[in-house]
Amino acid sequence: MPVSPDDAANNATVELDQLRVRLAEAEETLRAIRTGEVDAIVVSTSAGDRVFTLHGADEPYRIMLEQMSEGAASISADGVLLYANRRLAEMLAVALPTLIGAPLERFVAQEDRDALAQLFARPLRGSGEFTFVTGDGRRVEVQVSVTPLPQATGQASTMVATDVTEHVRAEEELERRVRERTADLARANKELETFAYSVSHDLRAPLRAVDGFSKLLVDQYGEELDEEARHYLDRLRAGAVRMGTLIDSILQLSRLSRQQFERVPVDLSALASDVVSELAAGGRQVEVEIQDGLHARADLALTQSVLQNLLSNAYKFTAKTARPVIRFGAVKQSGVPVYFVADNGAGFDMAHAGELFRPFQRLHRDSEFPGDGIGLATVVRAVHRHGGVIWGQGAVDHGATFHFTLTPGAQAPADAAAGEDAVPTWQPIDGGGER
Repeated sequence: MPVSPDDAANNATVELDQLRVRLAEAEETLRAIRTGEVDAIVVSTSAGDRVFTLHGADEPYRIMLEQMSEGAASISADGVLLYANRRLAEMLAVALPTLIGAPLERFVAQEDRDALAQLFARPLRGSGEFTFVTGDGRRVEVQVSVTPLPQATGQASTMVATDVTEHVRAEEELERRVRERTADLARANKELETFAYSVSHDLRAPLRAVDGFSKLLVDQYGEELDEEARHYLDRLRAGAVRMGTLIDSILQLSRLSRQQFERVPVDLSALASDVVSELAAGGRQVEVEIQDGLHARADLALTQSVLQNLLSNAYKFTAKTARPVIRFGAVKQSGVPVYFVADNGAGFDMAHAGELFRPFQRLHRDSEFPGDGIGLATVVRAVHRHGGVIWGQGAVDHGATFHFTLTPGAQAPADAAAGEDAVPTWQPIDGGGER
């Protein structure tokens, strides 16, 4: 039987209404699934009703949250704890049922509440360190990480809380120890200054007496003294002068560790040229090669001390060389500038290299090359204050090379550190080492 147009329109309207109802039911079902309001879905099919359970679908996530070593919680837009794991309850010393539904602000120290509220109000993930107050009144330091969860009813958030109280206490203890060590160091430096003053003044008085009375004996009774007696007096005076020089050296070495350290741009090439100009005033003919364009960020006074001592030593130990040559330059080791002062003078036996930088240890007799044995010890302290290293290599009658850095990063060669025989980095010049 043919269907009239009116009947067809009515049927279509009914089917459309039915579809709208089913769509609304589907949307409600999806909403209920998302919010966890249902545990199962019943679907009617031609084969009968089928039940799809949601029980356990989120169980792995709940287990993960409960086994976390950090506290975890869900916070509503108005700051109420909707969910919390057991670790958070333990951290705050509160029973878990008491925690759920409580405002988070209750467990936050008064001085940190505004800052934590601002963290939760941010639209992006954030973190910070805050002081929480436990149920038994203890204060704990907590690192809080917040992730916003925008919802139709407002912005909820998840929170992960890590108890860093012990870490904070360890940092505070470390800071306390640093303050104590700094105070101890300041006291030690003060005592060292007092000792230096005593050395400078109290020990010089008897030396001046020895030198002064020895000179009076020579001046007033010199004609009555035989040559042997005058020789003894000369040695006595020379000993007093040397003792005064050693005192000056000790004071210089002690001041080096205490003086103010400041890194500034330093033109090493120009600084070396100034030192050489002073040394050249003695009139000796020495060929000196200084590499141009050497610059560093270093302490000016300490760097000047390093170059003064190394170049002075190079001048001194080439005194008996027929054609003395001294070089100052730099090479790169692992990207770190390594500076060197090389000469073709007396050199030294690498078997005794370990004694080079010890105060008052000398590898040459004073009658050959006078000195107080404090120069290289001074260089070591100046280099170490820059975080650098220094090493020497050489061979007897074939010169020596001293390398040093003014920044961390370089290492001394194994042969130089061990004091084993090695070919020095300095290549002897024709005529080098001749006496």
